[in-house]
Amino acid sequence: MECGMDGGQWMLDTYGIDITEFQSQAMIWMRSGNYASMIYYQMLKKDEYLAKFQKEMGGSIADDIEF
Repeated sequence: MECGMDGGQWMLDTYGIDITEFQSQAMIWMRSGNYASMIYYQMLKKDEYLAKFQKEMGGSIADDIEF
């Protein structure tokens, strides 16, 4: 969303899963007892995908705001 994209639609287009399936799988991982490593992995992937989407979209939705 930071780049002006619908993440749910991107997951559907890219991986063929909708947001409901994604959340279902996330709940399974949360209950797996591997939560701490999952959070670390999620943070790494968030940074990776944010950089990728910013490059593709030409920045983030707030880049043109000056205070």
